[in-house]
Amino acid sequence: MKSFQKASCHFLVQFTTVILLISITSNKVTAQSMGISSSAITPDASSILEMRTSTKGLLMPRLTTTERDAITSPATGLIIYNTTTSKFNFYNGSSWIGLFSGSSVVNSVTGTSNRITIGGTAADPTVDISSSYAGQSSITTLGTIGTGVWNGTIITSAFGGTGNGFTKFTGATTSEKTYTLPNANATILTDNAVVTVAQGGIGVGTLTGLAKGNGTSAFTAAVAGTDYLTPSGSAAALTNFPTLNQNTTGSAATLTTSRLIHGGSFNGSADVTNIIASTFGGTGNGFSKFSGAATTEKTYTLPNANATILTDNAVVTVAQGGIGVGTLTGLAKGNGTSAFTAAVAGTDYLTPTGSAAGLTGFPTLNQNTTGSAATLTTARNIYGNSFNGSADLTQVIASTFGGTGNGFTKFSGPTTAEKTFTLPNASATILTDNATVTAAQGGTGNATYAVGDLLYASASTTLSKLAGVATGNALISGGVTTAPSWGKIGLTTHVSGILPIANGGTNSSTVLNNNRIMVSSGGTITESAALTNGQLLIGSTSAAPVAATLTAGNGIAITNAAGAITIANEPAITMATGTSTLTTTSTTDVALSTPLTITPGAGDYLVFFTGVVSNSLGGRGVIMSIFVNGTKVAVSEILGSSGVANDKVSLATNTYVTGIGAGQAIEMRWRAESNTASITNRTLIVQRVK
Repeated sequence: MKSFQKASCHFLVQFTTVILLISITSNKVTAQSMGISSSAITPDASSILEMRTSTKGLLMPRLTTTERDAITSPATGLIIYNTTTSKFNFYNGSSWIGLFSGSSVVNSVTGTSNRITIGGTAADPTVDISSSYAGQSSITTLGTIGTGVWNGTIITSAFGGTGNGFTKFTGATTSEKTYTLPNANATILTDNAVVTVAQGGIGVGTLTGLAKGNGTSAFTAAVAGTDYLTPSGSAAALTNFPTLNQNTTGSAATLTTSRLIHGGSFNGSADVTNIIASTFGGTGNGFSKFSGAATTEKTYTLPNANATILTDNAVVTVAQGGIGVGTLTGLAKGNGTSAFTAAVAGTDYLTPTGSAAGLTGFPTLNQNTTGSAATLTTARNIYGNSFNGSADLTQVIASTFGGTGNGFTKFSGPTTAEKTFTLPNASATILTDNATVTAAQGGTGNATYAVGDLLYASASTTLSKLAGVATGNALISGGVTTAPSWGKIGLTTHVSGILPIANGGTNSSTVLNNNRIMVSSGGTITESAALTNGQLLIGSTSAAPVAATLTAGNGIAITNAAGAITIANEPAITMATGTSTLTTTSTTDVALSTPLTITPGAGDYLVFFTGVVSNSLGGRGVIMSIFVNGTKVAVSEILGSSGVANDKVSLATNTYVTGIGAGQAIEMRWRAESNTASITNRTLIVQRVK
């Protein structure tokens, strides 16, 4: 209770101080307005509190989110600074709302007709909108939609759209192209409407026979009149088309009623050039033709639709139901023998596709008459069947006319260029992919195989399969008239003679002894002589290897044993030393008072000497030399000196001496340049070289 009273008193003191300051610094304090400033001000009449300063700011209460939420019954409009989110917050009567600051979120959007208004000057402001916000039905300034789904309405023509969500255009895909559409009063021509005469068409979508213009906006079926067009639209006959004299006889230029000739429409105005389907005895393919027997008619039985016919390319002769030539220009005329030629005066004309174009005795057209006839005056045979124009020809074309004679047979073949297929004669068997080709027909007679099978002749006209066996077996002949078989090669039963070196043999039939080395000699592999203890095979240029032992050298000892050779080095280094101090005043070479001598034995040697010398007079030295058998080795002499009296100097010398005999000594001798010479810590080493 005491602490609460103390805190309350402290707060009252602070509050009283603030009121006093306001009273002192305010120019005017009334019930309507209050002003706070470092100088006298008159508060704005519309403000309950006005503060003015150019050096300070207003510091709001700073609370964490936890502290903010702990405020009891916050007043609507209460403002604090949230230190957790670094944002100003205000209480709207039901919840705390974050005020916009920098690039932070906008918690709500208000305005007329749900409009979003951004009043800032930033070039690319960020506005985050809740998914529950209904939004505006239009955006006057468009930007880029990076994510999400755009649910806009169809763009009308006023904005360059189609006004129709089901209309789109296709065009250039590599560079921009400009397409000009007609104005609003023009009619666009489509494949769903007939093009009128005014639009450059004929006003009708289907015609029978010739078409006649009615002088206004359409064409009708052929009647007496003018301006005729063929159904394809090309000019065939124009003004003053002659009227047919119905009382004259003969043949007409066209038929009143078109007839189907083997599936193709024909009225006499043009050749029948359609491909004849298999239902009429044709091939159904304009790139397939056949050749056959050359002397008498033959009947060919073709396999079913699943079979493949094996052929080569040849022109079908007249005797085979063809025309004997592969290329024609215009009509073709039979020469009465075995071929057709290009059109000349004569008889028996056919078009290159085989449809009737003109025959012998064909009545001459009365050129003064016009019109078409229902039938031909003289019936004509088309592919062996009489035709006068009164009915379609639907018969199967016989083989005598180049057909199949079978309404259920059809061929497939090339689709880009003409190819010729030659069928065998009536006695031949057609090879198909539905039957195994026998050996007599150039096949094997076998339809299936297992991996590893081999084919062999089991009879004069039969091939059989020899099944594969396990790895390592060889194919062995059973002899003449006997099938081969798999088996192992027997060296005694299947191989004879001496196996040469090139084939992995020795090229020798000599029996081998034990414990011998095989060597090549004279093109064969033979045994060498038996080796003794310690012998090795040593190579010899252009000769067989030689069995020999190793030769010992100076300092090396060799011991030969059964299957082993021991190599050891002999003691070859001898050393003599001395540590006592010796002196001399001799100016000529003399032996040391304690001799430094080694007698190594006969041989060649490397000699090394080291020692520490001094002289009793500064600037004077000590000279050391190596002597062999009493003779000085001149190159071994070495001088040690110092400018300081009795100063110790280390020196060393070495030499190589040869031809030392047994009992001869190697020793060190010395002398002083003057005064007294001293030596200590001396060593002589002799190493045998050979």
